[in-house]
Amino acid sequence: MWSHCVVTSRYKISECSLPLNFKLYLRKQFFDKKVKKLFKNKQEQTMQPIDEFMPVAEIMY
Repeated sequence: MWSHCVVTSRYKISECSLPLNFKLYLRKQFFDKKVKKLFKNKQEQTMQPIDEFMPVAEIMY
């Protein structure tokens, strides 16, 4: 069985909504000692683009 899990964020301006930061979520079992990438759960992957977000205007909702 194949399934895909993607973590994304969206940027909304008025009626326009743009998808940003597509990241493939991989379960912890895909990471081993050979892979030098740090495992992040879905919540951590979701919070990263929120923390890195730089607004284009001073007003933000």
